[in-house]
Amino acid sequence: MASVAARSMSVQFLQTQRTNLVPCGRVSSKAFFGWRLPTSLLCKRASFSVKPKTMVCVYSTANEVEEKLQAKVTTRCFFDIDIGGEAVGRVVIGLFGEVVPKTVENFRALCTGKQIILLYFTVIFFELRHFGEKGYGYKGCSFHRIIKDFMIQGGDFTQGDGTGGISIYGSKFEDENFALKHVGPGVVSMANAGPGTNGSQFFICTVKTPWLDDRHVVFGHIIEGMDVVQKLESQETSRSDVPRLPCRIVNCGELVMDG
Repeated sequence: MASVAARSMSVQFLQTQRTNLVPCGRVSSKAFFGWRLPTSLLCKRASFSVKPKTMVCVYSTANEVEEKLQAKVTTRCFFDIDIGGEAVGRVVIGLFGEVVPKTVENFRALCTGKQIILLYFTVIFFELRHFGEKGYGYKGCSFHRIIKDFMIQGGDFTQGDGTGGISIYGSKFEDENFALKHVGPGVVSMANAGPGTNGSQFFICTVKTPWLDDRHVVFGHIIEGMDVVQKLESQETSRSDVPRLPCRIVNCGELVMDG
């Protein structure tokens, strides 16, 4: 029997009518690129939601942005970005810890690179695992997939091509909830290879992407540096959406919250 190939963490790039939903199947994003699927293959919407609020302009201050987001920002993290070896600026991400605390902690820990000790207990054994050691996190990681007028994707610090990455909870963890939606530019959400396959990969939306609702866990929003995101989005890419110039997170971490 042939071995199962490594599956790329992907974001479904499916253009649909407003009445359409997105496919349930665990398939590569490119397999359904531009196709309209029958109703029998579509997911049902979740019964709960957080009502999205109006998005704001790119050049608003962080505090002004936070006032108009879907949820309260509980943590701020940052990425310092370079393109082709040239620094282009800082991106600040506001994280929604009250709605998706587990997903937020995963992202925060991978930003800081600090050592985290997790204790697991089972009826058979007690295991001690160390995460956040040198080389384990987003620092030095690239944005490996960029699609203009859609999103930029990164966070694969093990393989660098969309097939790798690991969470602080193990190789993957379950979808926490789908309460937050892909309401517009700046939304930060988890990339996956199907239900319950969250690791370290994430994507930043550059447009409203409602077909991703109830499929990917939204956990944050860009509150500063959307102009940097736009510079990344505008990069020339290959036919497989890989940027021609390396787009790297040269430094990252957690910022002190005001007050």
